[in-house]
Amino acid sequence: MGKQINIKATLSENVNKVFRVKTKFYHIIHKHHEVKRYPIIINNFNRLEYLQQQIEWLLKAGQTNLHIVDNGSTYEPLLRYYKTVPATVYKLDRNVGHESFWRTHLHQRFGRYYHVYTDPDVLPDENTPTDFMYYFKSLLDKYPTIKKVGFGLITNDLPDHYSKKEEVITWEKQFTADEIEPGVYRSKIDTTFAMYRPGAFMQCWENTLRTGNPYLLHHKPWYEDPAKADEETRYYMEQATAASSWYNSLKKSSSPYEG
Repeated sequence: MGKQINIKATLSENVNKVFRVKTKFYHIIHKHHEVKRYPIIINNFNRLEYLQQQIEWLLKAGQTNLHIVDNGSTYEPLLRYYKTVPATVYKLDRNVGHESFWRTHLHQRFGRYYHVYTDPDVLPDENTPTDFMYYFKSLLDKYPTIKKVGFGLITNDLPDHYSKKEEVITWEKQFTADEIEPGVYRSKIDTTFAMYRPGAFMQCWENTLRTGNPYLLHHKPWYEDPAKADEETRYYMEQATAASSWYNSLKKSSSPYEG
């Protein structure tokens, strides 16, 4: 049975009082010294299929401390899934976008530990190692000024039906320009799957690393064909707001990549 907790999407000290009190006890009980127990926080809005696949991948990799921040989703199949998902679901009262973890009291609960924050739409291929958590932690240990380490993205198999294919390939090249050791790049990384050092806040743009092959993920929306969108994707597109990156880019933005 999935555990669900309702939270007001704010940092105000006048709300979420019970949750904040319980957070103090959480810090006493949960130390998170073991890599396999580091919290993994998934930011979600009306996404079901990718979320299911990501949860399955993480469980197979031995990660069980899973948390979903839901930005006021209304997709009924997703809401039913939340009742059984092997994770804790924090249901926000509104959509506060890709930075919801830092714009709510959730950061007070998890931010003092090594933790992962990610969107649900990045998934491995058959070559992605399962020891990624240990690898990211080793890089944070090796480079003490780095605030977060995350996966690079696969771009060599983008489909021709993706209208921004060439723009994305060109855009992504900048992220592998500064190689500090084989397969590790000093590079900006957004809310793609990344491990954060305790106390790291928001994006930490200037102190981040991306990994190269084989520590790569697919950004799944790049592979979708809007002309063949399924029911879930159509619903997501209809509900997407300015905080929803890829489809907002597809519909309105001239930016080659928002992800």
